[in-house]
Amino acid sequence: MLVKFYALSALLFVAVQAQSYSRLENLTATPECRWLLKFNNTSAGKETKASCSLNSTLCNIQDQKIRSDKSTKEKKVDGKFWYENVPLPPIEVASSAETLPDGACRRQLRKYLEDLRNGSMWATQMFDASAKYPYGIIDGQTRHLGSFDQCYRIDAQVRGADGFENVKGRYCLVDYKYEQRDASADFKGKLNFEFDPNESVWEAIREKGDFRRIRRYMLQMALCVPAACSAEDVQQALQGPFESYAAKNNLLVKVSVDPNNCQAYHEEPEFSTGAFVYCCVLFSIFALVVVASLYDGTLSTEEEKLGTSRGRQLLLCFSAKRNLHTIFEVRYKHRGLDTIHLLRFVSMCLVVAGHRMMQYYLNTVVNGRNLEITYDVPSFVMVHNGPIIVDGFFAIGGLLACYGLLDQFDKTKRMNFVGLTLIRFLRFTPAYALLIFFNAYLFPHMGSGPQWKSKIGVEAENCAATWWAQLFYLNNYMTMDRMCIFQSWYLAVDFHCYLIGIALIYAFWKYPRRVGYSILGTATFISILIPFYLTYVYRIQPLFIGFPYLNDLQIDPYFVHYYVKSHLRMTAYLVGIVSGAILYDYQKASWRISKRLSQGLFILLVVLLSIYSQSLGYQYYNPNSNPSSLEMALYASLHRGTFAASYCAIILLITMGDGLDLHYNFLTPGWAQPLGRLTYSVFLSHNILQSYDAGSVRSARTFSVCNTFWDSIPDVVCSFSLALLIAIGIEGPFRKLEKYLIVKRSKNTPIPATNSNKETDMNSVKTIEELSTEKLADKLD
Repeated sequence: MLVKFYALSALLFVAVQAQSYSRLENLTATPECRWLLKFNNTSAGKETKASCSLNSTLCNIQDQKIRSDKSTKEKKVDGKFWYENVPLPPIEVASSAETLPDGACRRQLRKYLEDLRNGSMWATQMFDASAKYPYGIIDGQTRHLGSFDQCYRIDAQVRGADGFENVKGRYCLVDYKYEQRDASADFKGKLNFEFDPNESVWEAIREKGDFRRIRRYMLQMALCVPAACSAEDVQQALQGPFESYAAKNNLLVKVSVDPNNCQAYHEEPEFSTGAFVYCCVLFSIFALVVVASLYDGTLSTEEEKLGTSRGRQLLLCFSAKRNLHTIFEVRYKHRGLDTIHLLRFVSMCLVVAGHRMMQYYLNTVVNGRNLEITYDVPSFVMVHNGPIIVDGFFAIGGLLACYGLLDQFDKTKRMNFVGLTLIRFLRFTPAYALLIFFNAYLFPHMGSGPQWKSKIGVEAENCAATWWAQLFYLNNYMTMDRMCIFQSWYLAVDFHCYLIGIALIYAFWKYPRRVGYSILGTATFISILIPFYLTYVYRIQPLFIGFPYLNDLQIDPYFVHYYVKSHLRMTAYLVGIVSGAILYDYQKASWRISKRLSQGLFILLVVLLSIYSQSLGYQYYNPNSNPSSLEMALYASLHRGTFAASYCAIILLITMGDGLDLHYNFLTPGWAQPLGRLTYSVFLSHNILQSYDAGSVRSARTFSVCNTFWDSIPDVVCSFSLALLIAIGIEGPFRKLEKYLIVKRSKNTPIPATNSNKETDMNSVKTIEELSTEKLADKLD
């Protein structure tokens, strides 16, 4: 019985083995599996059990491919495997060396291919640093940065026919644009982010006119080549293979390489004379601060501090002790104006966070689709329409300018336009100049990265070429094609509005109030009419959208031609001027707004009006909406002014209303005033940190609300820390110099005893010192 059982088992084993060998015989149709079987029959193969598992896995994969090929032959779908045999850029660029003219590039590419076949270290390192094949396209990852540092540090002595030759690495970002050859450019239907999984993948890739989506048909991939090759050489070498591939697959492929996207270590900019001079200036300012602080420490009494000579008084303007005291001194004297510091601080934090959010637009992200679908979330319009925060700053600037100038006109009985302009220029330009020349001469030497040259290097060239337009606040009209400090357009608009505001405020002061308010109302109406007309006639988008596919604001026509123009941004500033006039005239009033009405108006004007002015913009982030020209024109002309009015309403209601003590206490914490004084320097400097991050980032980021929040916190902390240094060394000292020199001169000029409204000597600007002792003198903007 036992013999029969063993015999039956042996027959069953033989049958199973025969079936297995029959299946295995099918697998050996490929050379790889035949080699694997031969290897396993050797003693070495028998001893290596791990390799058997690997071989079995590879053979199974090959088996699946054979079955797939058989099924494909039975039922072939046109274009299904269009992505097969895609040219491998690091191989194609070397294989196409013959298409290049004779020279070092052609010679080194040949050597690269030869040494890569031999497995040489330097060639393999160059190949390994390049991006081979894109992935994550459907989810919105269209940029692949390879290994920047690995490519950047290649420096090898390579043996050639004529001896040794030095080969260095050049890192390039190559742009590929691909599309179907016969695809229709027109799309009719609803645009959304969901696609039928059974439809062609081209439905998710091709252009449909949806501005919310990342352009998946435009790829950017890293390529490491010998440094002897230029961007033009790389483009020429790649264009042929990709055109050939495109012709076989009914595609159109365009390869381009921007010279600013190619960089090599030995081509880094040298430390220029301008950089040396800039460092000397910085060191001189630092030395002044140290000497002034030490000298200030030797003065023990007020008589000694006030009795020093003119030269020593000028030196003491740079005292860190005095400037720190000015920054951290807390003095609340006006209920309404006291709230401005917290408004500035919170608004500036939102600006910094908003610009951090923009970095996800401008840089590569792993999950671009997550960024896109935020446009479908109604509540997220508060983020996407965040640029409206800037109009709150314009409103505060207009209000303070009006309040301060009316006080000055009442005391001096005249307008000194040149003097006021000069004071304004001297107050804000030194810190601005510091950042312009920092970007132009020093910043390029402080880092490296895949996009360092295209972002930091290009901006440095722009700043060096257009500094004059920046310093004279002409950049938003003259040099937007060469942007330097992209947020500096705000300073130009603010300066222009201030100059116009001086004339309007003087007219308001000079004429009876009924006429004065009519003048301000007319000017505000005209500022509303201009964007209304342009939007209605030309159907211009009514607000800044911030397309996810943008990697450079200079290519956004709306930003360049409309968003930054002073005549289209004046409404918010004029709303601030009107509010400042009301606030100033209220000093003579004895009435108060009742408690219930004050609280109701606070909810209506401050909370609901600000939310409403933002949320109404939701439809303009939806490409499926079809608003009329009238709707677009009304929103474009009114949303900035209404949001500015909500800011001004806080100041007016806290000043005039009863029952808002809780609101006042909440809006005037002691810590807000010092931080509010730093917001100007934060505005100037925060983009340095974000630009450094954008230029030096080596890999794709992951977008999420949490990541944006956690990225913004160090931005805010570092920006305010840097702003404190700027305020101590530049902003504070130069404001004190301006007050000392101009006010000192005006003190020595007698003030005529007259009540005439006529202008007198332009040197009489005595009340600047008086205004500077008040709270609003922290920033008369």
